[in-house]
Amino acid sequence: MRKFIITALACSALVPVIAGCGSAAATAGTGANPTTVSAETKASQEQAVVEAVETTQQTTAAATDIGEAKAKQIALDHAGLKEGEVTFVISRPDYDDGRYMYDVEFYKDLTEYDYEIDAYTGEIVSFDQDAEGHAATNADTQAVSGNSAAITLDAAKAKALEKAGIAENNATFTDAHLENDDGRQVYQIDFVSGNMEYEFEIDAVNGSIIEFNSESVYD
Repeated sequence: MRKFIITALACSALVPVIAGCGSAAATAGTGANPTTVSAETKASQEQAVVEAVETTQQTTAAATDIGEAKAKQIALDHAGLKEGEVTFVISRPDYDDGRYMYDVEFYKDLTEYDYEIDAYTGEIVSFDQDAEGHAATNADTQAVSGNSAAITLDAAKAKALEKAGIAENNATFTDAHLENDDGRQVYQIDFVSGNMEYEFEIDAVNGSIIEFNSESVYD
């Protein structure tokens, strides 16, 4: 009886040891190394961060606004003009059909230039060049049938500038000519100053202002 009890106690004492060995063997059997797994995961995470940063940098570079000054210079270069030779009317960013662009508009003498320039790539999306009018010469004046103009073109222009309160060196004339309007001789005087457009009809006989209109170039 005593021998049976001693044997039983010995076996019960060995159970935890055997169980621990079994657990260690199971761990070893999987081939897993906690330290190695952690290093591999860290390396993978670092690579993902590097790739994300590179993607962000590429996206940012592609979406960089060229700026208003660059857009104006692109338009001038295309027109073959220098900034000191023109009068800018519009130079602003705008959205057109979901595309971010710069609207650039300027005058040179009596010619108007309109550009739409991609704000990211600098590509000229659209371009338009129009002769807005012509300055009347003596030949133009004489060509008007039954000419009875009592004031000169320069006098009519001065009258329009005085009415608008604009100095001549601050105005760019886009139209200035003599014409017949229902048998009445009038000067058509149009000019731009700053962000405003001015239109006049002036009686060529007595110099009175028949019509006068001004509005923002953005309207």
